[in-house]
Amino acid sequence: MRRKAELIDMKRAVVRGDGALDWHIAAERNVEVPSRLHFERWTGETSACITPKMGGVFLLTRLIRDAGIECDVPSPPNAWASHLPDKTLTHTHSLWVPKKKDTKCESKEKTWRMIATFGHIEAEEDSATWLLPPKQRPTRGSILVIQDLGFGIRRNTRLWGRWLKQNSQSIDRVIYHLALPSAASLINDALVRHVINILGRKVLITTSRDDLRRARVKLGQTISVETSAEDVRDALNRNPRLAFLKKAGVVIVSSPAIGAVLADFRNPNLPRYSLIFVPHDRERDFFSRHPGRVRGYAVCMTAALTVAAAEDGDFVRAAIRGLRSMRKLQELGGGPIFERNVASPKPRVQAPDFPFRDVTTTLKEAKEEPFSIASVPRSGKWSLLGDMLDSGDLEKNLFEIVTRGTEATCLEKVPILKLGEKLSVINRHEIESYLSLENMISEYLDRGNETRPLCLAAFGPPGCGKSTGIKELAGRLLLGGRDHLEYNLSQFADPSALIGAFHQIRDRALTSVPLVLWDEFDSTLGEQKLGWLKYFLAPMQDGKFQEGRLTHHIGRSIFVFCGGTSSSLEEFRVKAKKQKMAKAPDFISRIRGFVNVKGLDGNRNERPTAWKARRALILHSLLKQHANHILDDSSGDLKARIDDAIIRAFMGVRNFRNGVRSMESIILLSALQGKPEYVRSSLPPQEQLDLHVMAEKFNRLIRG
Repeated sequence: MRRKAELIDMKRAVVRGDGALDWHIAAERNVEVPSRLHFERWTGETSACITPKMGGVFLLTRLIRDAGIECDVPSPPNAWASHLPDKTLTHTHSLWVPKKKDTKCESKEKTWRMIATFGHIEAEEDSATWLLPPKQRPTRGSILVIQDLGFGIRRNTRLWGRWLKQNSQSIDRVIYHLALPSAASLINDALVRHVINILGRKVLITTSRDDLRRARVKLGQTISVETSAEDVRDALNRNPRLAFLKKAGVVIVSSPAIGAVLADFRNPNLPRYSLIFVPHDRERDFFSRHPGRVRGYAVCMTAALTVAAAEDGDFVRAAIRGLRSMRKLQELGGGPIFERNVASPKPRVQAPDFPFRDVTTTLKEAKEEPFSIASVPRSGKWSLLGDMLDSGDLEKNLFEIVTRGTEATCLEKVPILKLGEKLSVINRHEIESYLSLENMISEYLDRGNETRPLCLAAFGPPGCGKSTGIKELAGRLLLGGRDHLEYNLSQFADPSALIGAFHQIRDRALTSVPLVLWDEFDSTLGEQKLGWLKYFLAPMQDGKFQEGRLTHHIGRSIFVFCGGTSSSLEEFRVKAKKQKMAKAPDFISRIRGFVNVKGLDGNRNERPTAWKARRALILHSLLKQHANHILDDSSGDLKARIDDAIIRAFMGVRNFRNGVRSMESIILLSALQGKPEYVRSSLPPQEQLDLHVMAEKFNRLIRG
């Protein structure tokens, strides 16, 4: 019988995993990683340092201990920081450079962030104590934490199998961080399967979207939080390579900026899926504000889950703390560039390090901001907007959206894509289309060898904001301003006018990548429907145009074709089939991406809550743009002063004859000058209203 001194205390976490020595190469000045290695003359102008830092299971243990949980983990080898040839540790190498701490802040403060990794040297020995099960017998209620980075610990599966079978009754919870460095990881990693087979629902698996992608699990681009949640849910349910994970109790798939999907399989007959997300934020926004990467995202999540296992067992809230800690880590980076309080003419470079104190503080905070929680259905597509609005009083919610815009309480947990000051998008499919275009534009800009124009299209009813949305979207990627060109083909007399436009684009492309809007590209040329299309085929396909016998290259540019007669790509495709002489099918085949912009009016395929919420948000935007004086911010909360009856009429009328332009015209025709509130007497006369809506129906709604 073992002595009590040999037993692990219930408050402790038994931590085992792959040990690593992270070598940080820090360059004082920002450098670009060359595509080919080359040598330059030594100038001595740039200070640099290379520093080893504890990584892997040692980094995780330090964070868990700092959070107040006692850990049982073997110590790293003596003088380990100088153990360059140590074969018990995996050595990793990364390049760090100074980056602005926050690009949206006026401060010029910089921090270390990682811009490249140079691979690793895997540990050769698998007998290190941090890779093996503990010799002591754990007491009941113990927490086992395994950090599986895909290295040595996986080679001790048999030892772990025997130990787990002998001590399965004593272990209350297993927190298993599963890294998947390659496609073979899911097949070759027998350790995680052993742990799940022996301990079943006691096991909590934490991994990342990037890890699943590296293991060739099909996950789409993170174009919306709903899509991200559906992809993870469907992968867990349908991918046979992930079937073993459903035998665990909880599986968490996280991303430092987007959020996390938590799958709870503890009741196998009724699995539950939860989405933790930031409603008004996206991955690109977050990382563009804090550019570069750091090490330790997974460590933050694993530590947060370990703390929850030792305390209240609320893993949803723990995942939020883990995500908040990841964000704090990204914001802080690797710390200051130079040592402070050093009496030297030239400050010494300070090595990058993990910000333990600040991350630990965030880890222990009970706050949830900026994250929200939503339930994900077990199958099918869904919409956070529909769920939020359907769960409350629709009329009350619409009134609040009109008066408060995106700050409305009912939209607090709804993803919103803000395109400048004028346009906010809340429709899921529209958001996904815009973000898909943004990804295409970003990738095109990154590919320096692309010589043909990137060809995109935007469809929607007149006045729905197609051009505005595209211009604002491009502006997010530092396009726009002087790089924006716009042509309305309905105003061109004949195809020869295109030559001048192409030359103007060509001149602009010599110094930049211009955004080119071709408005009403689907208009008639003479008597030929869709007659303009054939004149774009060569520029779209080859990046060239013909002027007499001369052939000119257009250069790198982004063509956006904005439809004037088709409200969707599907509608345009139907028209195109009837116009084969106009080369319409060939034109469509050259389009790389599109967006269908929704109008004010609904259709049979759209839930009323969706189009009415969109209409309410557009109305608020127009009031803010054209009647700013009726907005009251005396309480610190911007709110439009408008009669409820007017809101009811704008929301209830069947359709606006000219889309957004009609709604805008009604506001402009209203007698609002000098009035603090939008009241019924401010509305235009019935005959003026009838130009834009069915005036009789509109007035009937006003009267109630």
